[in-house]
Amino acid sequence: MSFNEVFQEGAKNFQAQDFAKASTFFQQALDLQPANTTVLVNLALSRFHSGQKIEAYDYLKKALHLDPSFLPAQQGFDYVKSQVQIREVPHRIETYEQLRDYLIKPFSVAIPLTITLALFILWGFRLIRYLSQKKRAFFAGEDPLPYGALNIFLSVLLVLSTAWVAFFKYDSLIPRGLVKLDTASLRSSPLATSPEVLQIYGGLEVQILRHQGDWLQVEYPGSIAGWIEASSILEL
Repeated sequence: MSFNEVFQEGAKNFQAQDFAKASTFFQQALDLQPANTTVLVNLALSRFHSGQKIEAYDYLKKALHLDPSFLPAQQGFDYVKSQVQIREVPHRIETYEQLRDYLIKPFSVAIPLTITLALFILWGFRLIRYLSQKKRAFFAGEDPLPYGALNIFLSVLLVLSTAWVAFFKYDSLIPRGLVKLDTASLRSSPLATSPEVLQIYGGLEVQILRHQGDWLQVEYPGSIAGWIEASSILEL
């Protein structure tokens, strides 16, 4: 079946309130288009109505990770978040994660790119104008013109916005995922019989350090690393 056919089957079953079957079709649609935020929202709502609230929370959070401005995802996330309790694990609050909360999570990469491009065009225009005026002053034997406070301000803004884009790029290279189960165990090695080093809770975001078979080595930022079954994590 094509993507549209699978999606329409999911929508039809959702309207018929057969949420289990709707989830199956929306999951198939997501397998075909993993970055489709509309599918993620519909799958999340199907999971929610099937009683799988943590998975619903995770799928909506992934949709917002892909497009923070997608209103249906934001509305669904706000509602589902009010219906679940996401438990934290004791951890050290890292400066990097705090910066992510302010500079990465609320925005899509299009925003810093657009701002940087606009600043670059404006700065470039003013730089050309300044160099032209400086050249005329030189040939006229006049004192060189100052660079100007506005040009300095634009230069600083351009550097900061470029750093913001670089921060987005760097952060996108860090694999992350969301815990899908209500509770899951991080183990000392990729074996179900190995000792538990930490218990982690549904909805928490972890960094993925490496894959090994059906296991992932993950770290909850500011806490310790351990191994968890890959099926327990929704990769972002």
